[in-house]
Amino acid sequence: MIDSSQKLAQLALGKSRAQSYGLVCAGSDVGAQFYSVLAACNLVVETLDDMSKLVQSVTLKTRLVVLGDQNGQGRIGDICKRLKRLEYSHQLAILVLSNAFSDREFAIRQQQIWGVDLCLPKTTPKDVLIEKVSSALIDHRPISEFGCLPIAIANEIDSVLARIHTGNYYTILGVVPKADEAQIRSAFHQLAQVLHPDRHRARAAQYGRTLRRIADAYKRVSEIHSVLTSTTKRREYDLCLLSATSLRHEPEKLPQPLRSELELCKTRRARVAVVESLIARLTGHWKSAYKSMHTAVSAEPDNFPLRDKAESVKKVYMLCAASHSVSNGNWS
Repeated sequence: MIDSSQKLAQLALGKSRAQSYGLVCAGSDVGAQFYSVLAACNLVVETLDDMSKLVQSVTLKTRLVVLGDQNGQGRIGDICKRLKRLEYSHQLAILVLSNAFSDREFAIRQQQIWGVDLCLPKTTPKDVLIEKVSSALIDHRPISEFGCLPIAIANEIDSVLARIHTGNYYTILGVVPKADEAQIRSAFHQLAQVLHPDRHRARAAQYGRTLRRIADAYKRVSEIHSVLTSTTKRREYDLCLLSATSLRHEPEKLPQPLRSELELCKTRRARVAVVESLIARLTGHWKSAYKSMHTAVSAEPDNFPLRDKAESVKKVYMLCAASHSVSNGNWS
């Protein structure tokens, strides 16, 4: 059942002046009871028959998207990814309805795969559905709408939450990619003062997961500070961004050829040099790539697989240099 903190949050939600909208693309077999549930959750409902129009129909006031299994698992997964890339995805709850979710383990698995809030069978009782949808709405509701924090602070926290969902470490911290360590530390300390959960515990603890959301944001900003103030981790992160692998520091998710090359290294110095070489290669700077590989080999002169890789990079660099010389009319 809904606890007292959730009831307070729901009361605040009901008193909100701004109308909240729900987009339903779940087929005609959902039934009137489902729409009464959304009305009970203070949502103005819009029904869409065309799945292709769903993402562009989401607005700043959309708080819930409901998908049905008639759309197919593959398409649902694609739509969810696109919804997650929206600027205000942090305040958007996603519910998928399917009778297949009567199997609880299957429902939990699909919920994790798609990254959605709820996977429920269409036969879910009304009171259970109200409870779960209400909780999901509370978890995503902008903190500025609760009225529990000063509006300037709440707006800044909402802005950070939005950037965390869609931005890279530099965007979240509010610095340029070339920012030096002093600028990074300064930006971190400014955000830490706003986000530290102890500062908001008395005011926000009664509003569902609001305090947890603030604490999670603080942890993410602390993670960013740790990565961007480490030379090795920062360049690994830049490589993750450049290879479009991840918005987080997750070198284990790099493409296999890049990971294999990094795994050749036995020392930190060599690894940093190889990371620099990979970044240079991805941006077409083969001279820098070759020089960085030379540095890596100097750090590990007995690492013959690394020497072989450096030699292959040297060959490509020489070919590029020769091609550039010919194109400029230098035949010497």
